[in-house]
Amino acid sequence: PDECPLPLVAVVGDWNLNFSVLCQVLKRCDYIVTDRAGVARLQRLGYENVAYWPAYGFAPEVHRPYPDLPTQFDILFVGNLNHEVHRRRARLLARVAKLSDRYRVAILQGLYGEAYAKALAASRIVINYSIRGEMNMRAYEAPACGALLFMERENLEVRDFFRDGEECVLYGEDDLETLLERYLTDEASRARIAAAGYARVQTETYQVHLQALLDRLSELDWEALRTHRQRWDALSPAERHYYTGRWFLQCGYALSLARDELEQAARWMPDEPEYANALATAEAFMALLLHNAGYEAEAQTCAGGAQQRWQELLERWPHYALAWANLGRMWWLLGRAEAGMSALHQALERLNTMPERALSREGCYLPTPTYTTFSVEWERAVAEHADDQPGSLEALRALLRWECARHLGELALRDGAAQRARTLFEVAVTARPDLEAGHVGRGAALEALGELRAATASYATALELQPWDFATRRRLASLLHRVGEVERCETVCREGLALARACPGYRKAARPLADLLVRDQLQQADAAVAQGDLSTAREILEEAINVCPDSVAACVALASVAMAQGDHWTAQEQLINAVELEPEDPELHNQLGVAYHRAGDLAMAQQAFQQALSLDPGNRNALMSLAEIARAHGRYDEAARHFIHALEEHPDDPEVLIAFGRLALEIGEPDVAQAAAERAAQCHGDRSVHLGL
Repeated sequence: PDECPLPLVAVVGDWNLNFSVLCQVLKRCDYIVTDRAGVARLQRLGYENVAYWPAYGFAPEVHRPYPDLPTQFDILFVGNLNHEVHRRRARLLARVAKLSDRYRVAILQGLYGEAYAKALAASRIVINYSIRGEMNMRAYEAPACGALLFMERENLEVRDFFRDGEECVLYGEDDLETLLERYLTDEASRARIAAAGYARVQTETYQVHLQALLDRLSELDWEALRTHRQRWDALSPAERHYYTGRWFLQCGYALSLARDELEQAARWMPDEPEYANALATAEAFMALLLHNAGYEAEAQTCAGGAQQRWQELLERWPHYALAWANLGRMWWLLGRAEAGMSALHQALERLNTMPERALSREGCYLPTPTYTTFSVEWERAVAEHADDQPGSLEALRALLRWECARHLGELALRDGAAQRARTLFEVAVTARPDLEAGHVGRGAALEALGELRAATASYATALELQPWDFATRRRLASLLHRVGEVERCETVCREGLALARACPGYRKAARPLADLLVRDQLQQADAAVAQGDLSTAREILEEAINVCPDSVAACVALASVAMAQGDHWTAQEQLINAVELEPEDPELHNQLGVAYHRAGDLAMAQQAFQQALSLDPGNRNALMSLAEIARAHGRYDEAARHFIHALEEHPDDPEVLIAFGRLALEIGEPDVAQAAAERAAQCHGDRSVHLGL
């Protein structure tokens, strides 16, 4: 770029995820455009060649009304559900999801193109929350598809495009639910504002925005702007190599170039520990990529090289906490937490005893292939304190304490040292009380120490911070049940079920919550079945389903009792309900197939078994059932194919072998039958299992 005669323009998007190095490499550019918040932060760092430009818009050929679509959703959100990145939005979406008991609420991800546009068009309200106060894509696409746009009131750009209450609705923490209720119960007002938003957004396409930028660029004084590159030239050669290498590393590609640049930085300034740390970090990141790809030997070689670099660095600069932390985190992320324990201890000790020396500059942390709370919060701290180095360093030290202490706490818990774990998690909570992991760990330590009510308080705090953490929700609900706080247990469970109802991706995680709500009834029903009292068991299970229709366990149990009573219709009904709740569970489809089969509906039975196989191609029970149906109807070749498939997946299963042997006898293959029987006896360890043949 330095020698390029053409102007270099940077269009900056997700700066919140890479600000620590982006704010340096942008010095190579003649002109920068970004959102309003990005402009403010860069200007605080002395950038005069940065300006606002709305980078997003909509594509009218895709993002448009689809008049033939029926309304499918009352409230819709479609977008990234990485709650590590979108922490505040996660809490807001949880509040929206709780409305799913009376409205059609959908929180979705993974929709693109026309499918995405049709989801917007089939919605009455599309809720939006930006991460940087910018007009993001949804802000244009939702009104372009005819939905009413809900946008956060503190957004920095929305008022440039839409008027509140006339072309969109702006909400806040204090009135979100009130405004949603208002416009869902006042269809005329909702439709009027949505129509006005649709009309207003028509001039905000990607093409219009891009043309506006090109027109602006054509009028700029590039000779004057080119002088801004002097800020990059003013950096030392070591710094230029360092920031270029970190940029390659941060982007996750061209790691060989990253290493080359960082090696150059270390050669220019061999007495700067941060340059050596960054070079070791590049080696460690390569180890993580190889580990995740399954190349374990190569990963360990890279990790060994990184460790050697860090050890050499720390022999000279033993106070450098970031290097200790990176070394410990590398082994943690590679699945060898014990190997990194000492390094994490060293980092934490130095942060506690000599904080200013332990981290005296913003440095290169070990990135991961996906965004984590640590990486997101590191970048946020640097961006929020853009022109305040002391404030930035204090925030980074607190984050490092949190990261080291929580990992050490998890290791202590794993080793059974609950009191030590409690102390470490207290350090994490003190360092960053706004991050849920410390509270979760403290809750687990308190639970291990028998301090159950204190544990519930820690878990509850964690859920307030991150309501989509279903593992913690299950632990809290179970613990509340144990200490006799039944009403709170039910509240925690029902809130989780509401979230899962709105967001299908969490249904499996929420399943234990539904079962916990009816745990006592399920146990009572099991006891009744054991005593042969099917009528009582059925009454108990029917009441359980009335209490919690989302309990798959209750549906399956009632179906089992109904089948035992010969009530195949009820069995089918309950298993259909279970499948609707857990459509990705192959065993539920298989059980539904059994119910159809017993009722004599072979076509539906085969369809259910085939669905089970589509989810789990080696499902033993579905293959066996399809084979038996084919055998009973004389379709021996088809039956043989299913049995052979089952044997390929389960070669040592005596039941499959015996069933295959019976088929062989029927079609006149006694040698095959005898071989199957002998194999079954060998696998079972008892020759009597094949006497039937």
